[in-house]
Amino acid sequence: MTFLLHHTVEQSAQKYPDHIAYRFDEQSLTYAELNGRTNSLAHLLHELGVRKGDRVGIHLHQSMEIAIAIYGILKAGAVFVPLDPSLPINRLQFVIADCGIEHVISQNRKLAGLQQVAEKIDQIKSVIGVTAVEPHPPFKTISWEEVYRRPSAKAPAVTGLIDQDL
Repeated sequence: MTFLLHHTVEQSAQKYPDHIAYRFDEQSLTYAELNGRTNSLAHLLHELGVRKGDRVGIHLHQSMEIAIAIYGILKAGAVFVPLDPSLPINRLQFVIADCGIEHVISQNRKLAGLQQVAEKIDQIKSVIGVTAVEPHPPFKTISWEEVYRRPSAKAPAVTGLIDQDL
């Protein structure tokens, strides 16, 4: 079996569940918490139709959610595309369109920019990490609370061509 980056989180969660895995400002996550949250995100991504090799955008300022987003996307078998939150709207639109990104992990304060992008390209299906707003954007919004309602004990099974190529 191929050993991938996100496997380190799973192994560490088994060996050191109560050890701190990640710190940001005053917040921290243990390996068990990080593993559970990333599994939940991976399950949600699968529910949304994300499959192996799909690209998912990460449009976040530095935050606790960055590590969750990276490992969750990897556990779903997808590829993460960092989207600099300071990019002008037209550049953000180009990168999203060029990479074929349909799902983005972001923050409430960046939602207006993503709505502007979605008005120009009808490609974004969901934005994760934001709460619903009025008027409703042209894509589904999913809060972190909704993400964490998904199964967290085990990552979803991911199979396919990429494993064979490694």
